[in-house]
Amino acid sequence: MRTLFTPERIYCFDSSVLMQIAEDYPPDIFPTLWSQLEELIKKGVVHSVHEVLAEIEAGNDDLCDWAKRNSGLFISLELHHQQRAQEIVVAHPTLVDASRQTPQADPFIIAHSLIDGCVVVTKENAAQPNQKRKKIPDVCAKEGAEYINDLNTLFREFHWSF
Repeated sequence: MRTLFTPERIYCFDSSVLMQIAEDYPPDIFPTLWSQLEELIKKGVVHSVHEVLAEIEAGNDDLCDWAKRNSGLFISLELHHQQRAQEIVVAHPTLVDASRQTPQADPFIIAHSLIDGCVVVTKENAAQPNQKRKKIPDVCAKEGAEYINDLNTLFREFHWSF
């Protein structure tokens, strides 16, 4: 794999995309992908929010270990981000599952994107018309946040080839 990537955009990863990369591209088979990803984390091109780390820690698996070793991936959001996340939940209450006791990062990721102009990266697809619960792409589209929900699109943006 080679990269010709020049960072022009910043990407904020949802836990779903990190879980997908871990499942589809395990580090023992795709070590170069993981080293390139870690390089983009160090450069500040790829990051996520602390709420995503909390979601990943619930798995207590290899991805959790990797996330802890790469703690620079996870940024703390400021008060205005948290307030915007709350506004998103009020405007889109089905984005979160009120019965769930574990952390839910989606509104924080979207708020970060809206305030700081980063591209949301998720595995989620838009909800089907008969689904009550909205997904990240639904809310991004309504709120005007840019998102990518396809790894091949992301890899092309990074100019990665295998």
